Amino acid sequence: MERPHVKGKGVLNIPGRVIATCFVIIAFVAASLVGLVAGNELHTILRRAIVVMLCCYPIGKILGFVIQKAIDHYVTDFKEKFPIPNEGSGNKEVLEQGVAPEQDLTDPLVKQGDGGAQGLAA
Repeated sequence: MERPHVKGKGVLNIPGRVIATCFVIIAFVAASLVGLVAGNELHTILRRAIVVMLCCYPIGKILGFVIQKAIDHYVTDFKEKFPIPNEGSGNKEVLEQGVAPEQDLTDPLVKQGDGGAQGLAA
């Protein structure tokens, strides 16, 4: 099922409107509970809760946009710092050994090929 507004999968593509909707629902429930505790009449509670909902949606939308941009920026930086090696990248040593080239293989706890199990068992 294709969703045109979602470009990929995972946490990167939580739309700002979902965050805004959650924000609005929480605001509505909070305003309703406060009105009940204060002893207001039902129509007053609902009227005020709806006003709070209408005011909180743009705030939630902006907050969702900011959160989305922060996540996008973080993930982009992470992908640049730690790229996933593939066979065409020339990192055959990394793919064959299963360890990073800068990892110290002389460490007694890290044995090549067994993930360090022999060094820990000794």
